[in-house]
Amino acid sequence: MNTKTKSQKTEYITTEIKSPKRKKKLKLNEKKYSENNSFEIKKIVSTNINNLVPLGFEHLVLSAQKAIIIDRYINIFFSILVISIAFLHLFNFPYLYSFYLLSLTVIFKILFETFYRINLETNNIESPSSIYQEKITPILKIIKSSKKIWRQLTTSEVIDRKYSSGASEFTKLENCSVSKYAPFPFKTKLEITTIKSSKEIVVFLPNKLLIIKGKNIGIIDYFDTFVDVKKIEFIEKNKVPKDSKIIGKTWKYRNKNGTRDRRFKNNVEYPICIYGKLELKSEFGLDLSIIFSNGSMS
Repeated sequence: MNTKTKSQKTEYITTEIKSPKRKKKLKLNEKKYSENNSFEIKKIVSTNINNLVPLGFEHLVLSAQKAIIIDRYINIFFSILVISIAFLHLFNFPYLYSFYLLSLTVIFKILFETFYRINLETNNIESPSSIYQEKITPILKIIKSSKKIWRQLTTSEVIDRKYSSGASEFTKLENCSVSKYAPFPFKTKLEITTIKSSKEIVVFLPNKLLIIKGKNIGIIDYFDTFVDVKKIEFIEKNKVPKDSKIIGKTWKYRNKNGTRDRRFKNNVEYPICIYGKLELKSEFGLDLSIIFSNGSMS
């Protein structure tokens, strides 16, 4: 595993933007500058997850995929049942029978997700690697202590920095949640960290990285992962998290020298914060970027 820690002065803002067909110079009479002020949008997404399965873990992955598919069918059946009950009530279908059927489905789902769990300890992941102890654990402590955590979805280059508050890149983010518990269908008594976004779950195990994306599951060794930890200057358009350090301010529309562009009446001032960023990549398809509000890294 390669590990890199550095400070980066590239500025970001959390604006979802549309990419023009070609790079062009912006005009003052355009209505929405931010939606036309970028090019080369790059998606940050892990691919070929199923290929990230080392020898000896095939049975674990197949069992987990089976559990996820069964759970998905239970959810579909529950949704159909709810809709059907609402429809059958129009024909005076006995309410008590409907209640019993719905309750049995809920109980079955709870029992299935409680007892159909795959023990990670049986797959030789309990011995922490030196890389995990020395490099991964310190940054995970900072992430877990952060007030806000985001998964970076896209990044794109800015055409004219006068209309991007001076930022050189746009990015699109989504909120993440952090937990110390293993996600379904796994279980473990080990100390782990789980970072969950809307479409992907990443579990930091003592000597492996576990990725769950829908029904696809990947497992990768830390030695096969490139890790980059750095500080970034982030132009925050929303509420600044309490643990973030503000190092300056900038205008929504600004002149080349950083002063306010007085041609715009709705020109507001934004704080510039120091955030932390963790990037995990591999040549096999892993591409994960986590931004966190506590940028107090050495």
